[in-house]
Amino acid sequence: MVQKYEDAIEHFRKSVSLDPTLPNAHLYLATAYAQTYVPGKDAPENRDRTESAIAEYETVLNRDPKNIDAIKGIAYLRLNLKQYEKALDYYQRAVDTDARDPANYYGVVYVDWTMAYVLRMELRSKSGLTPAVSAIDKPVCTMIRAMNWNFVEHGIEMLDKAVKLSPEYIDAMVYLNLLYRERADMRCDDPHASEADSKQADGWLDKAMAVKRSKDEGEKDVNNKK
Repeated sequence: MVQKYEDAIEHFRKSVSLDPTLPNAHLYLATAYAQTYVPGKDAPENRDRTESAIAEYETVLNRDPKNIDAIKGIAYLRLNLKQYEKALDYYQRAVDTDARDPANYYGVVYVDWTMAYVLRMELRSKSGLTPAVSAIDKPVCTMIRAMNWNFVEHGIEMLDKAVKLSPEYIDAMVYLNLLYRERADMRCDDPHASEADSKQADGWLDKAMAVKRSKDEGEKDVNNKK
């Protein structure tokens, strides 16, 4: 499989050299580079291939600023490189380019959640809190809220739009559950609001499970009829 991508890279390099003005040649070369990226492997050649992919995607965007494949390609690679703010910019650009695709909103939220989670866990760890202990009545709560509130609110807003566009979007429902739980843990000294957010979280998780059961049953029916 790796050799196939290496052959593809060489093929598309030749295409680009023959006609640098062909957007699709740059796009395919970028995709081939991206396919050789190994998540979590912090090696120079791995990072170099990723940066090469990003450079080719950017070449496409220089000619076609609304090329959604290039925009999402850069967003995904920046996320893998843990360049969260840059990834967030490109996922938001994807939303601005194609507001009818719920997956674009999900991309924004995935980065929002990742940034909020990393910051929250760092603060909780420094305060000696285990994951099972609520922070709402602890001094660290105000710090977590100051750093993460906007991320969580933005994420909920984006996922509300995604679910309206795709009412059976299970992943979006699961992340709404996570974000409401995150917000519940930032309701400093307001247990009633925290409880309300927890109920919202439970509700979204229940909806996600219900949709999944319905889809699983539908697939069983189709398979039984074959």
